Amino acid sequence: MDLSRDKPQIKVDEIKVPDELKVIGVPEVHIELVDNDYTEEDLIDLRSFFQDIPGPGSLYLHIPENGARTVVKASNQLGLAVDDFAIGRIKDRKAVATAWKE
Repeated sequence: MDLSRDKPQIKVDEIKVPDELKVIGVPEVHIELVDNDYTEEDLIDLRSFFQDIPGPGSLYLHIPENGARTVVKASNQLGLAVDDFAIGRIKDRKAVATAWKE
């Protein structure tokens, strides 16, 4: 902002066409649980694990039940790391069938 003149003006370094701009959004981590092959203790362990890998990713749990899948979005207070290493570590958990980021 240039306030040195009578009228305030905005200084511009570069102008881009909207199609050239990067889309900035909140990354998402999706985790599909194994089909009824986990215990309450497994889920508590998974929650503790999530707290050890904080990050900007919103968490979505895909829970299979009776041939259908329910998707649950976790609280925004529980954000996960979205790097490939973290996703790999998530996939290694006992209650997790698969995990991916979007």
